[in-house]
Amino acid sequence: MPHAFASELSNDELQTASECLPHSDYDYKRLLIGQWRFEDLLVHKNNQYYTNIEFGTTGTVKMTMFDINNFSQIFNEAYGYYDVKNSNIIITFYNETRSEIGLANNEAYVFSLNCACPNKAIVNFRSFEYVMGRV
Repeated sequence: MPHAFASELSNDELQTASECLPHSDYDYKRLLIGQWRFEDLLVHKNNQYYTNIEFGTTGTVKMTMFDINNFSQIFNEAYGYYDVKNSNIIITFYNETRSEIGLANNEAYVFSLNCACPNKAIVNFRSFEYVMGRV
């Protein structure tokens, strides 16, 4: 929980929030599995794209970028895996359909994932933070 908010909460609210933090790597993985959508558009060469990311039960991840003018048109797909160790979630992309995007051989990090707000998280990729919401 961010320290800025802790001072604004009552003792009961602090207790509830601390109980809602995932306590194990399994808890984090359980909260992460499923489909998410970036709330902001990704930009590549002055074009904007909707982005979905899906976390599988076996540690696989797939990120799909869609053209904003034609949602059925897939612009890029990136494939990889994610790992949860010591409450850190690391995504590693190993392949993508358009190598010029530069997702392959790069890592992203997921944070701000908790059961108090299981439908929101933040992913950090290339020093940019994107809020993602559950689909």
